Amino acid sequence: MADLLVIESTGRNSRFQTQFTFQIQTQTKNYNITKSQSELSQLYKYLHKKHGVTSPIRNRFLWFLTTQNWQYLYEKFLQTSFSRPEILVDSKVKIFLLE
Repeated sequence: MADLLVIESTGRNSRFQTQFTFQIQTQTKNYNITKSQSELSQLYKYLHKKHGVTSPIRNRFLWFLTTQNWQYLYEKFLQTSFSRPEILVDSKVKIFLLE
């Protein structure tokens, strides 16, 4: 059974770039992620190619990952420092999980 990740975004304009903050809810955890527009684009392209991420609907993303895929990300999260937790998806994309 696949985990459902619900990601809600709120945009904030700055002088330099747009920042997006996401709240991620899984069956067991809640996370907040802040990404720039370019970082978000990279992340979305990667997850779409690798894990079949669905298209964004307004400001909400519904991501269906198989249990195996989410388990991989979760294990990567557990391997990181909790003072600055992050998931290294590949050499180019990191997901920062902010308390």
